[in-house]
Amino acid sequence: MAAALFIAACGSGDSGTPGNDASTRPSCDSLCPAVLAAKCTQGPVSQNDCVSGCETIRAGKCADKYWALHECGGAQAVYTCDTAGRTVVVGCDSASAALYACAGG
Repeated sequence: MAAALFIAACGSGDSGTPGNDASTRPSCDSLCPAVLAAKCTQGPVSQNDCVSGCETIRAGKCADKYWALHECGGAQAVYTCDTAGRTVVVGCDSASAALYACAGG
């Protein structure tokens, strides 16, 4: 379930990716209410789950995929559930799939 948790909060991050100034990014905490609103069966079950997953992916090996998804969704990303019940960003199917593949979820 960890893969679903971090992908959900794809709207921002705080790792040092070029073009992404950590001081201008929203926190995982501020993004998770929108993620949780999608109510995906394989998504995060609480604010704490969402924040933890979001922070984990930002610091991990799939950060580049995370940033690609962030760029796709933008600051006002809209979240929904895919056919597997995972949280994804509307209009960003390829980027979401790449991040799930990287994370093994």
